[in-house]
Amino acid sequence: MHMNGLGVPRNASKARGYFEAAAKENVPAAFTALGYMYYKGVGVPRNVSAGEAWLRRGADAGDPQAAFDLAALYQALPRAPHPAPASGLTSV
Repeated sequence: MHMNGLGVPRNASKARGYFEAAAKENVPAAFTALGYMYYKGVGVPRNVSAGEAWLRRGADAGDPQAAFDLAALYQALPRAPHPAPASGLTSV
């Protein structure tokens, strides 16, 4: 409710408190919500590593939204360049 302002004023900070309490009770949707908040910087300073960790926890707990958000996060991250093959190796 507080995250989206449904029936109450929108308050991401208050929502985060509720999500953290629910996460302590191992609620998968709370892991996902916290992951989104940290990844996007909604109500908290943006922290991609923390967002990834929370989303991974949600996905591991079986929340399909967490798995989707985690895939989107990985897709959005810059890709590391592939290293050059070692000398002496040939392609088949």
